[in-house]
Amino acid sequence: MKSTLYAPCPQCADKTLIKESMGTLVCAACAFDYTSMVDDPPRFEAHLVKLLKDGPLSQLAALELHRRLTKLPNVESIAKVRALASANGVVLPDPADANKMMKNILFVLVGFVFVIIAIVIALTR
Repeated sequence: MKSTLYAPCPQCADKTLIKESMGTLVCAACAFDYTSMVDDPPRFEAHLVKLLKDGPLSQLAALELHRRLTKLPNVESIAKVRALASANGVVLPDPADANKMMKNILFVLVGFVFVIIAIVIALTR
C-alpha cells in the first residue's frame, strides 16, 4: 500500500486515506473502489466538483485523484480538472500565486529562525 491521498469517500462519506492496492484505489474505511467511478463519468465529475468546492487540500486531492484514475499526463489531467472547476464556478488558484505565497512563507520562516538564533545567542552570553 502506498498513498498519501486523503479525501471524502463517495460511498461512506468519511474523509479517509485512499489506498493504492494492486492497481486500484480504494477507501481505507469502506473499501470503495474509486476506479469504478471512471466508468460512470457523471458520478466521477460530481465527486471531483465536490472536492474542488471543499477547499485547497481537497482541490489537490481532486487533481491527484483525476490523474491517477484517468492515467492522463499531468498537464492534460490538470487542464481537464481546471475546465471542470471553471464550468462549475470554482476558482482554482493560479500556480504562480502558489509560488508567491510559498516564497512569502519561506521569508517569514527564515526571519523567525534568525530571531530564535539571536535569542539563543543572547541567552548563552
